[in-house]
Amino acid sequence: MRRLLLSLPLALAACQDDAAECPTCPDCPEQAAPAAAPAGSAVTLEPWEAELLGDQITRLRAGVKPFGPQGWGVCTGTKKCGRFLGAEAGELKPGDYLLRAELDVPNLGDGWTTRFEQICEVTRPNDQTSTRESTRTHDIAYAGTSRGYRLEPLVRITSPAPDGDRKCVATLTPVRPDGTDAEAWTATWSVPGPAK
Repeated sequence: MRRLLLSLPLALAACQDDAAECPTCPDCPEQAAPAAAPAGSAVTLEPWEAELLGDQITRLRAGVKPFGPQGWGVCTGTKKCGRFLGAEAGELKPGDYLLRAELDVPNLGDGWTTRFEQICEVTRPNDQTSTRESTRTHDIAYAGTSRGYRLEPLVRITSPAPDGDRKCVATLTPVRPDGTDAEAWTATWSVPGPAK
């Protein structure tokens, strides 16, 4: 027995010195769990952790998305959405409209943003065309379970347009807290110019 106890420290030292042989070493103790993974590396969850955090991780990975079927698109109105027309609104009849985004933002972490881009091709009554572009960013945050974070109006639209026919494309790109772009959404509409 004493002989076995004296040989155990030597066996343990041998296993520690040569990790490659440890799996075949019969006297080696089980290896301790690895330390926490450094930032940026893959993390494996224990089953109990996955049970507790699974829904939150799924929600976090889904990122920012429209809050319901009317969360992104063109509406009638000037300040609030009256009647929702959708993301592909077509040619707008005379009246006032707006582009809105109501966003479902994860309730985890800070630093969620969106990048909004709009490009309109304008054809004037003399058939000259020009392009108008604008870009801006918006900080966004979780707004609760009953409504989303509202960017409304993102754009005000008047039909007819005073300077000529307009065909517009707007893009809203959610940006994750790490600076990575998520999938962008687009909306399109057109507005006639003044009557000739």
